[in-house]
Amino acid sequence: MPNETEIRRYRTFDPDLLTEEEFVADGSELHGGSPLDRATRYLTWGILSICLALWAVVGFVFWVPLLLRSMLQFSFALSQSMLQGTRPVEAGRILRDTVGFYRRGFTVAINAVFGPPPKKKESQVTRLTLKDLLFEIVWAGLVWYGILFLFGVIETSPVDIWNAFIGLPWAEWWRGLEETVSGWVTGAGEGSESVGPGTVVDTATS
Repeated sequence: MPNETEIRRYRTFDPDLLTEEEFVADGSELHGGSPLDRATRYLTWGILSICLALWAVVGFVFWVPLLLRSMLQFSFALSQSMLQGTRPVEAGRILRDTVGFYRRGFTVAINAVFGPPPKKKESQVTRLTLKDLLFEIVWAGLVWYGILFLFGVIETSPVDIWNAFIGLPWAEWWRGLEETVSGWVTGAGEGSESVGPGTVVDTATS
């Protein structure tokens, strides 16, 4: 919708490929095949279980900040749409996808390992850049800091962090860096002597 505010959105896969009818492995195939095949499948499930356990932690850490941002963006888009007489369709879709982000991670992982090959080519999607990844990490850190500080788990206030940051010896560190760089440059200059056009003789080993 042309009048709708642009909202930050990353697409790492096509949600249309993840439908309720899509294959999801239930472990029943572990009882068929030769003993070697069963052992391979058990090992695969074991490794995948470790990956799913990691996603259960990492995915939740990113999911809560994503939910908060999507809620704020949808509220802003809804207010703007009501003033313009439009519907925040894109913001609603993003909010819906964000709600299913955590659960979808488990489904995607299982389907990626045990699911059948896709019947159609995946559409071209926008990949997460390093800048966007750093933004998500910083945003997640700020949100979780606020949550933990609100519940008293972290007692260091933002003012204390700012005062500690300002109190660091930045001037001494900068002078030390300048002296180190100057020492490298001076040492490189003293280690060679020019004896003619285009000729340099290393005097450090003579």
